[in-house]
Amino acid sequence: MMVLVMALGVGLLVGWRLRFPDGFTPWVLLPVRGAAAWFMYRHRHRWAPAMGTAGLATTGSPMLLASRSTLSVDRVRVRMLPSQTVEDYAAVADVGLGRAAPTGG
Repeated sequence: MMVLVMALGVGLLVGWRLRFPDGFTPWVLLPVRGAAAWFMYRHRHRWAPAMGTAGLATTGSPMLLASRSTLSVDRVRVRMLPSQTVEDYAAVADVGLGRAAPTGG
């Protein structure tokens, strides 16, 4: 019975994607990508090296609170370290903090 319900759910999602791709992307694809990005290694495991490369952390690293993905950008929400200011993040945003994320190979 459980397999039947899962197959029906997958079938409905595939049908929605094929029939109405413009509605599927914002309602299903992007939220799933955002939730998956939270757990995926690219944010969690590479967060501390990325903060060090960007010059935002020498000891410890800002806590990653949430992430959200779109087709063109990943946005993250962080809890800054006590000595940090918004201007610190703005200074590295021009250079592209996201480019620092692929650190560590």
